[in-house]
Amino acid sequence: MSENLIRGHIVSGVHHVTASLSRAAVVHTPASRHILTRRIDGFQRSLIFVDGFVLLLSFIISYVVSYIVRDTLLTEWVGGLRPFPKFLWLLWVIIPVWFASLWFFGFYRSNRFWPYKELLLRLAQAQVVAALGVMSIFYLSKMGDVSRLFFQTFVGTSFLLLFFTNVALQTLQEHLRRKGFNLQNVVIAGLNNKALMYYEAIRMNPAWGVSVLGFLCTDEDVSRQEFCGKPVLGQMENLLHVLREQVVDEVVLALPRSQTHESEKYIHLCEEMGVTARVILDIPHALRVRPVIETVGQVPLLSFESTSHNGVALGVKRVIDIIGALSA
Repeated sequence: MSENLIRGHIVSGVHHVTASLSRAAVVHTPASRHILTRRIDGFQRSLIFVDGFVLLLSFIISYVVSYIVRDTLLTEWVGGLRPFPKFLWLLWVIIPVWFASLWFFGFYRSNRFWPYKELLLRLAQAQVVAALGVMSIFYLSKMGDVSRLFFQTFVGTSFLLLFFTNVALQTLQEHLRRKGFNLQNVVIAGLNNKALMYYEAIRMNPAWGVSVLGFLCTDEDVSRQEFCGKPVLGQMENLLHVLREQVVDEVVLALPRSQTHESEKYIHLCEEMGVTARVILDIPHALRVRPVIETVGQVPLLSFESTSHNGVALGVKRVIDIIGALSA
C-alpha cells in the first residue's frame, strides 16, 4: 500500500469536507463542542480586527509617505497632496475589498498546515486581486482624483505589514501548540499504511497542533488494543458513539480501497455531528505531477497538473515579457 502514496502530499492530498455547524445543534452533541465553535469564531474575529488595524496603519503610513514625497520632491510637477480627511472616504472602498480578498484566499480559515511559502504566495495573490478590485471600482465610478502614488504605496505597505503580522501570529500559534495549547483533536479511521504515514506526519510536526485521540478499526484491519502507541477506540460502527463521548474536531478516513465507497456515510455522519472529515487519497507514488482537487459543477475532480498554473509566477513572467518587448 505504501508505494501508492506520495509522502509529500499526505496532508495536501487530503480531501477537506467542512461540517455545517448549524445542523450540529439538531444532534445531541457535547457542550464542549459549542465552546470550541465559539473559540474558533472568537479567533477569526480577532484576526479580522488585527487585519483591520494593519490596513488602517498602512493607510496612514502611505499618506505620510506620499505627502512627504509630493511636497518635497514632486511639488513642481504634480503639486501637493490633499488634506488627510479628504482621503478617509477611500477606507469605505479599500477595507471591504481587502477583507473579501483575504477571506477568499483562506486567511480566515484554519491555516495550521500552511508553510511560510504558502502564506507568502496566498497573500501575494490576495493583494493582487484586492488591488485590481479597488482600481476597477475607481475606474467604473470615474474617481480619477485618487493619488496613484498613495495607492501604490498602500499596496506595498499593506503587503509587508500583513505578511509580517501573519508570520508573527503563525509563529506564536506554533509555539503555543508545541506547549499543548490550541490542539486539534483527531480520530483516524484505519490501521493501515495510510493511517501510519498520516500519523507519522503529524508526530513529526508538533507545530501543527494535532492531537491523535486514537484509531478506529475497519473490516480489513486486524483487531488490536493499540496502534502507534495510541488506543484503538473500536470498530467503524462505533464512530457515532466516539463522536458523542469525546471532543473530536476531525475524523481522518484512511479506509482501504475496498471500503472507499463507504466514505460517504461516514462523511455525512461527521457532518451531522459538526465535525470535519478528511479522506486520505490513494495517489500513485511514481507520479511527479501536482494533485489538485477541483469542482466542475457538482462533480469533484482530482486533477494532476504537469504544468505550472501559478498565477503570480505567470503574472511576473508576463510583466518581464512586456518589459523585454518594449526595450527591444
